[in-house]
Amino acid sequence: MTSIHRFKIWKTRLSTRLFAQYGTGSAIPSESALFLAGANPEEMMNSKYTRSIGFFPYEWTGNYGASTNHFHAGGGLNLRGYAGYLIPDMDSAGNLSFHYKGNSGTSFSAELDLRDIVKWKPKKLSRYFGLDIYLFTDAGIMAKEMSGKRFDFASFRADAGVGTALTIKRFGPLEMVEPLVLRFDMPLFLNVVPYTENYFQFRYVVGVSRSF
Repeated sequence: MTSIHRFKIWKTRLSTRLFAQYGTGSAIPSESALFLAGANPEEMMNSKYTRSIGFFPYEWTGNYGASTNHFHAGGGLNLRGYAGYLIPDMDSAGNLSFHYKGNSGTSFSAELDLRDIVKWKPKKLSRYFGLDIYLFTDAGIMAKEMSGKRFDFASFRADAGVGTALTIKRFGPLEMVEPLVLRFDMPLFLNVVPYTENYFQFRYVVGVSRSF
């Protein structure tokens, strides 16, 4: 279930995304799994930018490790601040498991667009480029594998920060090319951090198109 709403609040625009997925079984293919940070490989195949090797560095898009990374494709639980992170979690018995992907989970994301407050409209360039600045937050939780008929959940995670989206509206003689949106998000806060990072620090992720 995905529910997206947009509101006009004074000189700002608020976009929200509520997401929930319930899945069963223990042998779901990785490309079809629910990912905590963003879109799964099947969703990424729908974009010519994310399905092509070389557009983004492979070490950003194909690796998950002990720290966060720098590439984000909107989708899944959409906790963009945790891109590239394995999401380790330890239960009461001391068993370690990783929850960057799974079957079930729920999340909430919000973006407050400041385009009417922070205006960037240079006369000669505004026909070709547009720049949006927004505040964002993402919060969600991934379910662990089912034990019997009961759900166990990994730790609740959230991020917050500021982002920018540069829209290239025109491509000269290539008038049929659709506008291209390049996104640069800075998740400055994480509520659960890798051991090499701090709760508040400079982080960034890049992507194509807005998250939602």
